[in-house]
Amino acid sequence: VLEGLLAVACFGGVLKAMAPLATADSHVYDILCTKAAIVSDWLPLSLRLPASRLPECTEPSFNARLYLVMGVFKELQVDSLNLYKTTTVTHAATISCVLILLRCLLRP
Repeated sequence: VLEGLLAVACFGGVLKAMAPLATADSHVYDILCTKAAIVSDWLPLSLRLPASRLPECTEPSFNARLYLVMGVFKELQVDSLNLYKTTTVTHAATISCVLILLRCLLRP
């Protein structure tokens, strides 16, 4: 237990020391700005923003490009959805989620 508490304290100290230099959230605006047009296109016509109201983005930072390339904020392809529908993955995932939910609800 002492080692765990020491590790958490060291981690907190490192985060505190690095806070003035860099934050983990500095690239979130870059990602959202880059994806704003795509997300707007997903919305129903009545909720879509005109191109004049979308933000003018600068060049995304390295972290933003890394997230965008790695697929964290990519669209889910229709082929992938169809594959999940035709296999038992969807059924197994649904059953797993229901069991996890039941365990959380029925836990003493």
